Amino acid sequence: MGQLTNRDDEPYLPEGERVTNRGFSFAVRCAIVSLFISCLTLFVHFREVRIEVLELHTPSPRYIVAQVDFSFYDDQATVIMRQEAVRDVGKIYEITERSIQAARSSLDKEIQNSEEWRQLVSTTTFDELDAGIDLLEKTLSGLRLTDPRTLKKQNELNLPTDNYLSYSPPNSSEDEQSLKLPENLWKKIQTLAFKESKLSEEAKNYLIGHLSTQPFTLIEDINSERALRLKIQSEVPKKFSKISAGNRIIDKGDDVTERHIEMLTRMNQVILEEHNLWSPVTLLGSFIIATVVTILAGAFLWNYQPQAILSNRLLLLLVTLNVMTLILAKSIDFAIFSNYSNLTYLFHYPLIIPFPAILMCILLSPSISALSSMFLAIVLSISLPIEKQGFLITNLATALLAIIGARHMERRTDIFLVCGRCWCVCALLIIANNFYDQTYDQMAMAIDLASTAFFMVLTGILSIGLLPLFESIFRIMTNLTLMEYMDPNHPLLRRLSIEAPGTYQHSIVVGNLAEAA
Repeated sequence: MGQLTNRDDEPYLPEGERVTNRGFSFAVRCAIVSLFISCLTLFVHFREVRIEVLELHTPSPRYIVAQVDFSFYDDQATVIMRQEAVRDVGKIYEITERSIQAARSSLDKEIQNSEEWRQLVSTTTFDELDAGIDLLEKTLSGLRLTDPRTLKKQNELNLPTDNYLSYSPPNSSEDEQSLKLPENLWKKIQTLAFKESKLSEEAKNYLIGHLSTQPFTLIEDINSERALRLKIQSEVPKKFSKISAGNRIIDKGDDVTERHIEMLTRMNQVILEEHNLWSPVTLLGSFIIATVVTILAGAFLWNYQPQAILSNRLLLLLVTLNVMTLILAKSIDFAIFSNYSNLTYLFHYPLIIPFPAILMCILLSPSISALSSMFLAIVLSISLPIEKQGFLITNLATALLAIIGARHMERRTDIFLVCGRCWCVCALLIIANNFYDQTYDQMAMAIDLASTAFFMVLTGILSIGLLPLFESIFRIMTNLTLMEYMDPNHPLLRRLSIEAPGTYQHSIVVGNLAEAA
């Protein structure tokens, strides 16, 4: 399908333009091409970065490979390091309050019921001795016993260890045990309890000697152990693991864990940081890509469709349709595929290419439409944050079918019929792709079918609405318009049959003779 043509696959060039095409302004053509290169550069440059997102505790729908080198906070490795750090922490014991009170009661009874202590500590009064007992009781209540390694760890962390003494009971596996404390430990307790007391040495020895004969019950101090472990773990630095570009982050079907989420989040952050849009080098790269692609497309047109290059009007139409498609794609990108949208997983297969394919086939020629469809498919697959394989297959297949169907349309409403056929082919491709990937999620498949149907309906509406506008602006007579003029019920033909009877039939005969000749 195309304009009135000299050959079936060449756009019609009016006689005036064919005669004077060499005199057309070269500057105008350069301006049109420069405009297209500028638009294409901006489209390629300001592209959305694809952000990989997976749902926690669900099977991964695909495998993901690291796109850049990055390091991430490895929670599992950090947990292992923290567990190793607290392995050196032993048990911390305290003396039960009940056993301390029992020893205090025994000592009080001996002092009250026996006069022997007065002979042993002749220089100490009862009140001084009672004050010494209070100091011992207070010291024993706050006393904590642990192994030397744990005590060393506390000193390294600058934790208070004034009430800590190095001692491990014989049966450290038991949570509670009653035993007599060793003599060397009592010497340390004596120093700890009476370091600021003026009590005589005789009184100190008398009190310690009596308590050393009493059994004391040791229990594990869970709170102190927990506080020490938390302090040690907080001092362990976070472990950052490095991932090189090309390494696989997760395989298809693997259960998505918090570690995978952390890796993807960090990779996306690095990609966004490296995606410096305002760097002159980045902008130059986008410009070179746009220029090379445009030159290649122009070379093809110059060799196979020179009319589209020689006519400024047709060249401007071609550029307008391509730029309009880029703007439409960027709008869809912003509305659906941006990082702030929740619609990404509702539109796996955005059908964008059939829209310009139909318009170019009708307004220009099928070969130009096919070339532009491939050109746009490649550019959009590079620039849009989508799955390239599915996008290229569905868009190219539907675009080619749209070109084939547009050649044989007789009415504008046939565009909807062409779009319906394209959707049927796209539906088969979606089902085949799900079978190929061995994913049989009926809900996801239904969503994909509905989203592609939405795009094809939108394509039909936009094509029918914009086609008369382009015909009018660029003064193009398409075959659809000519077919409409062949309808005897057309207002112009009805007026012709009334005001000039026989002219219409005469024109039909002349047209048949001209076609036969």
